[in-house]
Amino acid sequence: MAETKDDPVKFVEDAILRHQERVQKFYKTLWKRIKSVLAPLKKFLKDLLAAAKTLIKTVGKAVINKLTSAIRAILDLLNRLEKMLKSIILLGKRILATLRKAKDQVKAIRFLKTVVRKYVEFIKQVWAMIADLGKQISILDAAVAVLDTFNSVLSFLFNWISALIKGIAMMTRNTGRHLKQGLKAFVKERKEAIQLGRYVAKMPVPKPG
Repeated sequence: MAETKDDPVKFVEDAILRHQERVQKFYKTLWKRIKSVLAPLKKFLKDLLAAAKTLIKTVGKAVINKLTSAIRAILDLLNRLEKMLKSIILLGKRILATLRKAKDQVKAIRFLKTVVRKYVEFIKQVWAMIADLGKQISILDAAVAVLDTFNSVLSFLFNWISALIKGIAMMTRNTGRHLKQGLKAFVKERKEAIQLGRYVAKMPVPKPG
């Protein structure tokens, strides 16, 4: 990112605008697909908890605990990621609206030095949560693989267990592919956001008048 611009405020405004377009595209496309694929997890968790005592007798407490804790962690991450993505979009809109109305460059630069730092932190948090979601998906996939070794026995006890195992296995494969795309996208977003944050931090504040 170039360090000298004729109009640094306009340069930042344009950078935020481009960044917002990409984030909103991610939110409306790839993120919606990830949420859709993982939507059945709430029901899977409910079924697992309802049958936990019987399942533990067959597969052991450790496997069931790993399954339920991974699902809970994934559902929590989905909720937090949704809120953080919305926060990024709202903050981006606020930055753009303020800059478009700004007539005083001193105030505009001071405003940017406050909010861009927060914007960058939001992007970093999204990247970290996507990475964490990927780890939890891997943990869930491994736990389901163990559960699958007991499929023939468990299917006699629960007629829904085979569908649950197949459903989660397919879910983790599909989500894993989407998450790799998401991480790749946010590696770039994170890098550019950090560069923008450094640029804004170095912007000199003109003296009033």
